[in-house]
Amino acid sequence: MAQNNRYDYCIIDIKMPVMNGDEFYRWLQEEQPHLASRVIFTTADVIAKGTKIFLEQSDRPFLPKPFSSDELRSLVRQVVMERQRLAQKFRRGRLVT
Repeated sequence: MAQNNRYDYCIIDIKMPVMNGDEFYRWLQEEQPHLASRVIFTTADVIAKGTKIFLEQSDRPFLPKPFSSDELRSLVRQVVMERQRLAQKFRRGRLVT
């Protein structure tokens, strides 16, 4: 779906049937890097040490399940604001990538 459709943001569950969230995120980094920077992770499972390390290294927001619609809206708002701040810095020539 990520190859054939455009998305503004992705909420990725760590546990998925075909590939896990870690694998999918790494694929996004290679194939859709603009979208990788717009990921929010979630899971209802107890977070294993490896998953915790991955989440810390990804530097992406995490929302544990179950979550309320207010919690989701708040986190999405934060991610949108983060993207807007980065875009402003980039436009002003302050961001070097």
